[in-house]
Amino acid sequence: MGDTLEALAALQNEGFAHIYDMRLDLAEKLLLATLEGYKAVHFRHLHYTFDLLRHVYRLKGDLVNEVFYSMEMIRSLDACGGKEEPKSMANEAWRIAGIANARQSGYHEHPGQNRTIPRPSRLVDGSLSFGLTTF
Repeated sequence: MGDTLEALAALQNEGFAHIYDMRLDLAEKLLLATLEGYKAVHFRHLHYTFDLLRHVYRLKGDLVNEVFYSMEMIRSLDACGGKEEPKSMANEAWRIAGIANARQSGYHEHPGQNRTIPRPSRLVDGSLSFGLTTF
């Protein structure tokens, strides 16, 4: 399994390099292949790959997938205990989700209306729940 994880890490690094080359379609393809491989071997630390995919979709202007992979990144961080990474990774994901919600609700066009943003909360059993806050 060590060889498989090393090969997947190399594939992910190649996808990461293509983000900087702005070869986003190729980066997306490699990162999605990496994600499939990691899932196949039950690798738990998927938040790094989700974060890279989030960046790809941000650069492509695909807000729906950017938010999707932001939420997946948060779920992965939570599943791994969320203590190994700085909170900035999760904070960035929540910021994007708030922007997406604001755009969907027409926040920019109607700033006087109530707005709903996603918020995380911990349940009694320690799991993460995604609720909505309206203000």
